[in-house]
Order: sequence, then C-alpha cells, then structure tokens
Amino acid sequence: MTHAAWAGAARHLGPWAAALALAAAWAGPAWAVEGESPTSDTKAEPKVAAGKDGDEDATVTGTVEVASKYVQRGMTDRADNEGLSVQPGLTVKLPWGFVFDYWGASCDYPTAEVSHTYDSKGGLVGVSLSNPRRAFENDLTLMWTVGAGDFTFKLGGQYMYFMHATENNVPEVYAEIEGSPTIAKHPLGDFTLVIEYMLTKSPWTNPNDAYFLLTHQYPLADKWSSVWQVGTYLYGKSSSNLATNSSFNLRHFDVGLQRKFDNGIYMRGMYLVGGYDRLAQHLPNTQVWFLGYEF
Repeated sequence: MTHAAWAGAARHLGPWAAALALAAAWAGPAWAVEGESPTSDTKAEPKVAAGKDGDEDATVTGTVEVASKYVQRGMTDRADNEGLSVQPGLTVKLPWGFVFDYWGASCDYPTAEVSHTYDSKGGLVGVSLSNPRRAFENDLTLMWTVGAGDFTFKLGGQYMYFMHATENNVPEVYAEIEGSPTIAKHPLGDFTLVIEYMLTKSPWTNPNDAYFLLTHQYPLADKWSSVWQVGTYLYGKSSSNLATNSSFNLRHFDVGLQRKFDNGIYMRGMYLVGGYDRLAQHLPNTQVWFLGYEF
C-alpha cells in the first residue's frame, strides 16, 4: 500500500483538538498553490526519485502522524482503530533505483494468548485469556523505480505484518504510478495510482483480491492543497475463505484539505464517502483528522 507523506504529532491530542487546529488554520491567509498526497488508509508517501546509478548514497525521509481513527482501505463500518492511531513512516532511497518503505499504524482491537482447560477425558471445560495486547500494523515494501517523463513507475512486493495479530498477515504484489502532468504548460496537480494484489488468504482478504487507490492533490493558496481519492476493489473468490457477493465495486471516495507549515508540521481533514464491501453492503460515511510531522 502507499505510505507516508502526511505525518502526525502528539499522541494525546484528541480528534476534536485536531479539528480545532485545522479550523484555526482556516483563519490564515487566502488561497494560493502547494501540496502533497494522502491515502484513505490514512497513509501517504514522500516522493522518491528513481536511482540513476549504483554509486548514489542512500537517503532517508520519514513522517510521524496521529490520526483521529484508522480506516483501512475504506472499511468505515469497522475502523481498525476508532480512537487515536499513531502512524510512523520511513522511506529509504537505495542505489540502482530501489526504494524500501515502511509504514505502521496502531490498532485498537485487542489480542491475547488463549489457554484451554480439559477434563480427564479430554473434554474442553474452559477457555482463559492472558497477556492482552493491542495489534500494530507494519507494512514493509521493497520496490524498484524508474522514471519516464513526468511519471515514476514502481514495482515490488509488500508484506503486511500485524504485531500481536499475525493471522492477519498478508504478502502482496505492489505497483505504483505517480506523476505531475501538464497540459499546455498548465500543471494538473499530483496523481498517484496504487495497486495492491493479495497473494494469500487471511481473515480479511481472499487470494487474488486487488485494491486500487487513485489520489489527486492540487496546490491552492498559502500551502493549502485539495485532495481527493477513489478506492476500488477487485474481489477474488474462494470457497474456503471469505464469502463474496461482488466481483468489483467502489470501496470509498474521499475529499479533503491539507495545510503545511514551514517547520515540517502539517494537518489535514478528510471526509470519506462509503462505498460497498465484498458482500455488496453499503458502508457509512465518516471523517478523519490528521496532525503530522515530516523530516
């Protein structure tokens, strides 16, 4: 999945504090032109140029973000974190056009070690839970990048590792196209298309599921930028895993605004219009606020 360009600060800032901060920024100067790109997974990513030779030094960029909630891939009916979610990101540009990317998110669903008690005949008489912990998503991505004109193409693999909830782990094929095209010398803004193709089954995905996320960001005034996103799903069907009533549908449509500051801090607000899940059930609308720091 794409990762880290809008990051967060202050674990103890609540969603309403973030909302008030965003509203306060509105009182600032009028519209003009600048920006970067997000994702409705609450993920975003700094742009990394493709390597030209094997002698370049590695460069590192990163983000730290706090979101008012974590909505994974537009599933607004059951956010992976209904409270504050801390979301770190790190991108390492390597020689020969390779890029390593890390993105994480704290989740609020609990996990625990399960113990079973049996009687003398082997019958189950009790179940107990111990060592309760909360899951943490870690997305590890290695890509090869190449530039062509106004666009950069990336192809690689991603492993989604859920600490304390490893049954959710999934390997994926990852592809991304990003660019800032122009028409008659007029900039059209920044576009990013991400494709994630799931290779195995898990409690939340079937093999051959594919998630498509198109993001557009356009610079406005005074370091404001507008953002919109469209997420769709192509569903793989499996008799041994998740039931599926759709082959393809719109998962979510998001609109929002971002404001960047000179000290690396930024904030944004996104309104998510729910689409449909794999059972063709309509998903509710919601909103997410972010505070971040990029370095």
